[in-house]
Amino acid sequence: MLETPDERTFASEAAESEAPPPGEVETLEAFVEGQDRERRRVEFKASLDEARALMARGEMLTITRDTVWKLAAQVNARARERLRTQKAAPQH
Repeated sequence: MLETPDERTFASEAAESEAPPPGEVETLEAFVEGQDRERRRVEFKASLDEARALMARGEMLTITRDTVWKLAAQVNARARERLRTQKAAPQH
């Protein structure tokens, strides 16, 4: 994906010219691919930094078999309570 105005201008000029110079299209494709890789790398690094900050603050949830079962039990208990409340409420 073309991100910057320079990239879009370069691509537009290359597309409008009758015959791009040899290697120009390949150069543009390689440049764009490099930009995409760098953007994904930066996004991934940011997500790692965010996860590390959460861990440092003790806000990270550790998922184990036991925590999944506990969460499922809590969800089921809330659903059962909601059903009991709905059944007990007067029907209009």
